[in-house]
Amino acid sequence: MCDAVIEQRCQTCGSVVQCRAWEDVIGGRLQWVVLCDCGTCGGGESEEFGWDETPAEVRRALLDMCGTFRLRVQAPLEVARMPLMRIVRATGEPLASLSARVEALLIQGQTGTEAELELLALRLAEVGVPTTIAKDDAG
Repeated sequence: MCDAVIEQRCQTCGSVVQCRAWEDVIGGRLQWVVLCDCGTCGGGESEEFGWDETPAEVRRALLDMCGTFRLRVQAPLEVARMPLMRIVRATGEPLASLSARVEALLIQGQTGTEAELELLALRLAEVGVPTTIAKDDAG
């Protein structure tokens, strides 16, 4: 997995520090981490982390530094449609847009960070839908 660098203020001295950020899939969940260490005051070590939804600033830095990835479904439409509907609905997709979202996933794939798509691929594999993930040329 790729790391990104984001700037934050040291909690001890207020200096701008370069923090390392990354995502990973752990135990079937997306985890994000930001690790900072201040070279100015020697303190200010901090670690932030969370589960499931990466903060927008961290996600944007990962996309900027690591690029966008695309997941593509590698199963015939008639085989993948129902399992995809279950997985997409479980993510909170409203019923009104469920069919269109599944169609878009089947035809265009889905873009995101590498870890986001690895998690989706894991969930799809659990219901028998094979996928591929690659760097997105358009992203």
